[in-house]
Amino acid sequence: MADALDRIDRFESVFRRADKQHFAFRQLPFGKALLITDDARATTEGQPYPWHPLVEALGSEGTGPEIAEVVVGLDGVRVIADLHEHIRSLQPDLLITHRNVADPVTLARHSLGVVVDELTQQTKIPVLLLPDDTTGVSRSPASVMVITSHLYGDHTLVSSAVRFTTANGTLWLCHIEDDEVFDRYIEAIGKIPDINTDLARERLHDVLLGEPTEYVESCTTELGQVRPDVTVKSVIRLGHRVADFRRLVDEHAVDLVVFNTKDETQIAMHGMAYSIAVEFSDVPLLML
Repeated sequence: MADALDRIDRFESVFRRADKQHFAFRQLPFGKALLITDDARATTEGQPYPWHPLVEALGSEGTGPEIAEVVVGLDGVRVIADLHEHIRSLQPDLLITHRNVADPVTLARHSLGVVVDELTQQTKIPVLLLPDDTTGVSRSPASVMVITSHLYGDHTLVSSAVRFTTANGTLWLCHIEDDEVFDRYIEAIGKIPDINTDLARERLHDVLLGEPTEYVESCTTELGQVRPDVTVKSVIRLGHRVADFRRLVDEHAVDLVVFNTKDETQIAMHGMAYSIAVEFSDVPLLML
């Protein structure tokens, strides 16, 4: 009986490894955008936005999306309710804003502000979070980086990133597994006499990194058909997630970072996403 169960388990394992996710490009709409700014950062009517090259790739012939602008006050009394009303009325495909918008403490470097928290968690609309200093983002995003610990099968994440990538640009797909978590599981496995620890370490490493590697290969193949003008590169490894992502962004002079913020098990933004959003204050962030 034990031998039969072992054979069934082996068969299931082989079957699951053969059941691979292949990237499927999604043509996401980004035709309408809503800029949310405050009295301190309101733009002059009729003047071009310094960050507009960030979104030019979204429109036909480099025009970018249609952008509506709403200026909110700094009192914060009815800001959230008014914003939700604007969003319901305009039905934008993209929200564009700053950290600490509608907050008099605009230089709080370790905060996103209540408006950004609300927009990222209470709407399903992607949020383009501009850096505090927009003078350095006046070029099209030629280097766009997806950062995640779960790249495998995330078609929307990759499709969103490639939509922002300019022609002849580079799309970086970066998947980093937490090495401390990996080591903790291997340490626990080492206390089980029936399991070969060295073999478990090798096999677990191969599975954790093998799936995103295969997924990137399918992304490269598919995007070669729909966006042949974009070069796809990848970084897949164990490491310290936020610190490694920071180094990668700096090393490759990334113009736009793309990542997920939603967590189905809680209302608040999940931990790694919040850390990235707070620490990467000098680079534009597309938060899905």
